[in-house]
Amino acid sequence: MERNPDRLMQAYARLKAFRDHVEQLAISELYVKEYHAILDEIAELGYEIDKFRIPVEMLTRKLSSSNYLTGAEQYSKELYVEKAFFMMKLDGLLYCFRPSTQEPPTSIGFHQD
Repeated sequence: MERNPDRLMQAYARLKAFRDHVEQLAISELYVKEYHAILDEIAELGYEIDKFRIPVEMLTRKLSSSNYLTGAEQYSKELYVEKAFFMMKLDGLLYCFRPSTQEPPTSIGFHQD
């Protein structure tokens, strides 16, 4: 597999944009799918990043309304993951990126131990 630095830089930029703009307390499945699409692109470049995926069992429906008199509860149709868990996975992945010392300072490499 060819490690294309341009594709890796684009994936990193998209991950940073996620990090910089996620404000919700719960992250919707739509964003989890986009995050996983970025992980797929990184994996296509030959990097092992499965441990940074959001497990499907962490996606749950949010309580959207409840009636305290009857105890009835309504849940969202869309699935969500808690922001703290999502950010833990995202930050862990971002920590793997570091400036490459063999190339110009603007390049980025993916650090694997």
